[in-house]
Amino acid sequence: MSGENITNLLTFWQKELSKKQEKQESNLKLNH
Repeated sequence: MSGENITNLLTFWQKELSKKQEKQESNLKLNH
């Protein structure tokens, strides 16, 4: 794998993780 591909993968995963965290936080707010 080239360094560029690894960087793209990391960026992609960070976006996906932040999406999941936002969903979890909004769910917590709804529950409280």
